[in-house]
Amino acid sequence: MPYFALEGLKGIGKSTTMIELKNILHQQKIEYISYDLTKASPLNQSLKLELISNNHPDLREIDDDFCEQLYIERANYHYEELQKAKVNFAHDPLIIGDRSIITSIVTRWKRVEQIGEDQYIDQILRGRLFEMPDVIFYLDLAIDQIKERQKHRLDTTGRTYGLREEKIDRLIDIEKTYHDLMKDCQYSSLKSIRWICIDASQTPTQIAQTIFKHLV
Repeated sequence: MPYFALEGLKGIGKSTTMIELKNILHQQKIEYISYDLTKASPLNQSLKLELISNNHPDLREIDDDFCEQLYIERANYHYEELQKAKVNFAHDPLIIGDRSIITSIVTRWKRVEQIGEDQYIDQILRGRLFEMPDVIFYLDLAIDQIKERQKHRLDTTGRTYGLREEKIDRLIDIEKTYHDLMKDCQYSSLKSIRWICIDASQTPTQIAQTIFKHLV
């Protein structure tokens, strides 16, 4: 079964959509495996950088190198957990992920101008244990609408981490990179990915229902 991943700009509603999608899968009694390689790893696993990140969340706002190493640690942790569970990407029923290795690629794409596309992607992938998604559902929405959602979330939750990736200039850069990868990326490992663009102006339930139709 293919490995499906959900991608899009921060604040667009990926996590909420994933919750709705999992609810649909449960209702339909369809088995699935979650593979969220950018998700924070459990603190009780004593992963060094995760503990530092938890105690000093400001590091994620100011230190690119720290973020890169943290995401490598997370990717390796989640991959190794699947290996312990003997998950087989070629044969297990349904594998879905909130974000994928593509997130690490798009968030630091500015380095391409200095070293070239292939070398840049090689650097991002080096050191990580991961699987490349077969299909990516890309949630697409105008940036001004995303900013409104971010403001609403900030007002209702008071969340203060990850705000640097939500600034207008970063959103514009990352959005352009997503579209460049969808259109004409020549890097061999990424060329085989099938992209499905979904209008994210719909409700999370509607988006999840659209994704579900592609899964079954």
